[in-house]
Amino acid sequence: MRLLYQKFDNDTSQLDAKAGNILSSSSLILTLFGILQITLLHSSHSIIYQILLCSVFVLFLALVIFVLLAVTPQGYKTVFDENWDGVEKAILNKSNNREAIMQLIGNYLDRINFNKNINRQKAISLRKSTVLFAILMVLIVSLSLFGQR
Repeated sequence: MRLLYQKFDNDTSQLDAKAGNILSSSSLILTLFGILQITLLHSSHSIIYQILLCSVFVLFLALVIFVLLAVTPQGYKTVFDENWDGVEKAILNKSNNREAIMQLIGNYLDRINFNKNINRQKAISLRKSTVLFAILMVLIVSLSLFGQR
């Protein structure tokens, strides 16, 4: 049980790291794209080009929102409250070892399910961020090619 609980804790850290990587990568690419577009602003572009440029900006904002949803600290539950009252309630006030072990196992199962749902939401936000990142890259390349014409 303890190892499974630790696995979900590690999964949380990995999800946060992946979301941060997506945000930093897209920020760098979007910054370079922005510099390129500023140099191209002196020439007139079609309305389609301008609409696509606005779409890139809106999609980037959506990507930032999804990444922030993925990395926002959540109210994870621990096996028992991190104080002596929590230890006493979960373990010490039990009349025998079996009750204490059953209480701990029950707490682990409850907390694992609770934390699993949080990780599931983080993973969904991360998936959406990844899709938006791919769409942004296609749009940026398209705009760069379209802007050179």
